Amino acid sequence: MKDRITSITSTDIKVFGVFKCLTGEELNRISLTSIITYLEKGSIVFNEGCRIKGLYVIIDGFVKTYKIGFRGKEQIFQFLKKGDVLGYESVLNFHNSNHAISVMNDVKLIFIPLETLSYILENNFAFRLSILQLGCKELKVAQEFITDITQKKIEGRVVDLLLHLKDNYKVTENSLLDISLNRKDFANKIGACKESVIRILSDLRRNKMIETKGNRIGVLDTEKLKQNYH
Repeated sequence: MKDRITSITSTDIKVFGVFKCLTGEELNRISLTSIITYLEKGSIVFNEGCRIKGLYVIIDGFVKTYKIGFRGKEQIFQFLKKGDVLGYESVLNFHNSNHAISVMNDVKLIFIPLETLSYILENNFAFRLSILQLGCKELKVAQEFITDITQKKIEGRVVDLLLHLKDNYKVTENSLLDISLNRKDFANKIGACKESVIRILSDLRRNKMIETKGNRIGVLDTEKLKQNYH
């Protein structure tokens, strides 16, 4: 389902990270030319190898970026949330996407067409710099992932992901993280098998370092996690 933007104003768009530096005219151009896209859990935003014709910004919900590897196994790179930008690498490089993005729960996205994005990139240095910084951030994430997956034991990778989630996602009233993450996705993010992740999470829960409720996880004792697994 796709609708023209009606409920989001220029002021609303400006709250999303990279758009804070845009002028009123540029924000208004986004409002007039962009669309809102609603996707249900399990939907594909775009597949690996697709030509991306614009930029996506998450308004609400969570998505995952991944590649399909050996024997069809997913290798998840990132879990992305409100305010995160999707597809900019392919748009800027004029290449097909080198990864896929799918929806972890119902999401709401802004789609900004290439023509609008190109206009702003050409006229706003601060925006170009913000996009460049996004790329540098993702490069750092990729480097850390390679280091972790080649040098750390599974227990350390599990704890690193738990601490990352705690630092980057909101905690609800019942002390659980607001992102719902099934064990398969958890395992595919750290390059482990699901059975190992289930065992380690069970051990952590038994030792009262975390709590779980279905696919939701809460970190109870950050210091104990660091002391025992870092």
